[in-house]
Amino acid sequence: MKPIAVPRFSAETIVRGGALVAVFAAAVLIFAGASCTTRGPEVRKPDPSAPNPTAEAQASETGKAANEVLLGAKKLENIGRFQEAYDQYSLSWRDKELRATGQPADIQLADQIKARYKALHYMVPQPQLRTGVSVFWKPKNDADLAQGRSQLYATYGSYRSMGQTLAKMGMDAAKFGQSTNDQAAYEAKVGQVMDAYVNMVNQANEYQLATYTFEQLREGILYLTGANRDWAQTFSRNNSLKGTFMYFDAARERFDMTTTDAGADNFWPR
Repeated sequence: MKPIAVPRFSAETIVRGGALVAVFAAAVLIFAGASCTTRGPEVRKPDPSAPNPTAEAQASETGKAANEVLLGAKKLENIGRFQEAYDQYSLSWRDKELRATGQPADIQLADQIKARYKALHYMVPQPQLRTGVSVFWKPKNDADLAQGRSQLYATYGSYRSMGQTLAKMGMDAAKFGQSTNDQAAYEAKVGQVMDAYVNMVNQANEYQLATYTFEQLREGILYLTGANRDWAQTFSRNNSLKGTFMYFDAARERFDMTTTDAGADNFWPR
């Protein structure tokens, strides 16, 4: 039997072959690792409950603009320029846009503007109501008058309480104005009285807002804010402060009388 011929490889051939095997093995490992760890870009669905920066920014800008209107209009109130303040509040798009944001702060701001707009209906000469319709309630006949009186006194106690508070605040503001030269401090008092007035108007009914006492409170506010407007004119300021105290004190006295005689307050003739 002939011996089997065994091929002989040179050392160089063996080294090259080993290197090729090593390279091939490394390539296999790299490919396998890549296939296990590499993924395409992950597409996530938007979370409907997540904040929307664009919407929030818009709400913030809307609220900021409306708040500037509110602050400016309140300044006008404090110096008795009620028609100008009323016109600012009457921009109905602000109410719609504020509520449309859905932001609680913006909705609250819309409520504040609406409340002050309603309150100034009774302070301006030309409120924006239907043509020929007075902002103040007036009886059409005797039966209407009797029903109006019934509605007037049905909840008069809460109205009287708010009116007495407002009258006292107005009297205190007048006395304060007579004792100081600090207009800024006086204006702060005026602002507090106006806030109390707005609160009362938005809680009283139309019959209570057509009374003698309400007319006296209105006049007191006109003098109160007039004193702030004419602060630099000492004579005018002092006369306005006297008028302020006089009208608020008259309202207070009539409110006190109604505790024993409900008929002491009745409808102001218009």
